[in-house]
Amino acid sequence: MGQTADGPFDPATNNWSETLVSLNPRTLTLKDYFVPPNIDMLNYEDLDFGSGGPVAISYKGRNYVVTGGKDGTLYILDAKNLGGDDHKTPLFSLKTGNDELSYAGHGFWGALATTVDARANAGFTFRCGDLRRRGEVRYHQRRCAGRPDPGLPV
Repeated sequence: MGQTADGPFDPATNNWSETLVSLNPRTLTLKDYFVPPNIDMLNYEDLDFGSGGPVAISYKGRNYVVTGGKDGTLYILDAKNLGGDDHKTPLFSLKTGNDELSYAGHGFWGALATTVDARANAGFTFRCGDLRRRGEVRYHQRRCAGRPDPGLPV
């Protein structure tokens, strides 16, 4: 699984820009994909979805993919059906920063990290903010504990 950046998006011609793609590991053929619903704005503002990276997390027997890009939106996706039938509908999304939509060092840069505490509560940690100024980088941690079924891990 990986993410791509700016360019044309056209599944009919195998152009997968601004997309999270899941490939078959043996054949490298496309299994599934998710495209952020604001793909046109991401391309226009040079807010590469590919600046982030996906991470897999399991919670109460269900598998999720958590990801984000330069626009600072965190997406939680069903690992079995990325983005739903239209490939653009996450299970959950949260705008975490980069409200000014600046491409220079804001939003997500690099992959998220998964965590598990002593009580086996899963979670994830991510970094967003202005990476050029150390004081403005914020670390966020979300925990799965205490959510009702089919609870999303946020």
